[in-house]
Amino acid sequence: TQMGEGIAPLVFFGVAASIHVSGNQSCLVTSESELWCWGTGPAAGARQPVPVKIVFARAIQRIACGVSHCCAVVEAMQSLVCWGEGADGRLGSGDVVSRGIHEAVTVAGVVGEIVAIAAGPCHTCVTMATREVLCFGCNQQGQLGTWDRDPRGDVPERSTPAAMTVVSIDGSPPTTTTTEALPVTMTSSTLATTTEPPSSTTSPGPTSQTTSAEVSSTIGDTAARNETD
Repeated sequence: TQMGEGIAPLVFFGVAASIHVSGNQSCLVTSESELWCWGTGPAAGARQPVPVKIVFARAIQRIACGVSHCCAVVEAMQSLVCWGEGADGRLGSGDVVSRGIHEAVTVAGVVGEIVAIAAGPCHTCVTMATREVLCFGCNQQGQLGTWDRDPRGDVPERSTPAAMTVVSIDGSPPTTTTTEALPVTMTSSTLATTTEPPSSTTSPGPTSQTTSAEVSSTIGDTAARNETD
């Protein structure tokens, strides 16, 4: 297999405002809210070797795609639309019906300003200006962060407790929304935080940590030996 020579710049018309890659597909959104995609996927089609402009009825600001579905932030970051395979509710439409790009459905459960979006293979999460993270789609691995493994496809589930402040979602830039809360990094499949899950009824076992009393005793013994020396 030949690797070619050098890295060639992409050829498209416009100024790239955001870019998203997933599986075998890549897409970018221009500063004019135009969508350009290439590769193989629910937006680009099949084996598209160069960026092509995708005709879409609404102005797109952000896009995120899984293996067989895409979701796009439209209407000045105020609305979310999805298309592609509908299994497990990954389109957020309340059903499992698959839809083409020109049949994109609005996710009714996402209301308000959206500041970031990320997609896994079969689920999607969005960060809201209200500091909430809403997720929907498949959940076999617990990727929705809902403390269960049930898929959600009607009303997206809030995936962050109120005491958390979202720093970023997937590879999106940090948001500017902050509160007097614990820091958290939210990705499309994991949630890392300084809070603990519900406590277990099992009492904790002994630990090997050194106590402050032991430290003070050790310091005193060392000082006494130094004086006798």
